[in-house]
Amino acid sequence: MANPSIGGHSFIFLRGAIDLATGTRTQDITRANVDGVALRQIGKRSDDFDVISEGDVDVVSTAVNAYKALEGTLVTVVDDAGVSETNVAVRRVVKLSAEYRANVVGGITAGNWWLRCQWTLRCTETT
Repeated sequence: MANPSIGGHSFIFLRGAIDLATGTRTQDITRANVDGVALRQIGKRSDDFDVISEGDVDVVSTAVNAYKALEGTLVTVVDDAGVSETNVAVRRVVKLSAEYRANVVGGITAGNWWLRCQWTLRCTETT
């Protein structure tokens, strides 16, 4: 099975669930001084959701800049189970931590830095 990835950037772990745009959303259109609640259907939509990426990198700043370059674009996301979703919008990327680890063997790049980032994503297609 392939490593989890976002926009072609591979990770060891990708924690969090992808929120698919499968549910019909409603909008509250209740008026003041009118009894009851009024809702209207506005279509299938995904909410923003967060995932945490973890993996080894050679240079932290280079990796974070590459991730941030994906903000505002549509990418393909492959989760830990190998499930792939296309046309996922990258809304925001935040570096959570970077830890130095000596004598690394294996991993993605055998890099000495373990990088954790939080990604805010949104599915743009409906199912």
